[in-house]
Amino acid sequence: MKKFLPVLLRSTFLTFYFLLLFKSKMVIAAESVNEMPVVGISELKFSVKAPSGWKVRQNYRGRTLVFEDPLATNIGDTLYNRNITVAVQSGGVPIDGLQTERITKKLMEEYSKGVSDFQIIEARIIDYRTKGDAILVFSSFNIGTTAMRQMHIFTSGSDRNVLLSFTDLQEAFEVDGALNRAWVSMMSAELSGEAPNRYDGLLYSGSSLAFLATAAFFSKQLRRRQQSHSLRAEEFALFEDDVDEMDDEFQRVVIEGTKIAGSEAEDWQIAETRYAGQIA
Repeated sequence: MKKFLPVLLRSTFLTFYFLLLFKSKMVIAAESVNEMPVVGISELKFSVKAPSGWKVRQNYRGRTLVFEDPLATNIGDTLYNRNITVAVQSGGVPIDGLQTERITKKLMEEYSKGVSDFQIIEARIIDYRTKGDAILVFSSFNIGTTAMRQMHIFTSGSDRNVLLSFTDLQEAFEVDGALNRAWVSMMSAELSGEAPNRYDGLLYSGSSLAFLATAAFFSKQLRRRQQSHSLRAEEFALFEDDVDEMDDEFQRVVIEGTKIAGSEAEDWQIAETRYAGQIA
């Protein structure tokens, strides 16, 4: 018992120590998130939190915002600062598989012009503010012989979309926890409204076409009924004229027949008398 007591006490102490360390890290992380300054652009109805202590540049190098770590790293003869770029563009964009393909193609075209060996490592849809409303992309490239890594997040509101890109050295990028600060900053971006559905316009157009088709159908049916009613009225009028003509013709025939019948009756009486007298 005495032999295992120090081991038990030591394991208990280590467990308690790691719990305190984990709790302190959580508190520090929470405080760092709360301390991140909010950068808002009212005319774009956009805001995002910048990592604490990083430089904030607006409308810099073709981007809406650029956040730079003040600690620079030597890449050959060049000083490099890990950074987050923010590009806000007009137009609400659906978040789906088709847009994922378009984003990866856009990244390939844009970065391949200035760096070597640019590649898309992974691209998928993630939950941002709601379910499946953002696209996460990881990419890699080289600056000379130095390997670099990137993390991109694309999301959209009702009127604007935004692409946020974090770039760092591969060796720093792959260290556990190295992405936390950039991730929290990028996930804090806020746009007005929600991303549109790709098929909303089609449904609206389809509904409009269906309404127009229905209206055209009933209009055609109404014209047919009106034409049918008009034809029936004309047929009835022609029938009335035919009946009147038939009545006139019938009356004429009756009169003529009456005249003929009267003359024949007289002749028959005369003939009958004459013949009777001769027979008699």
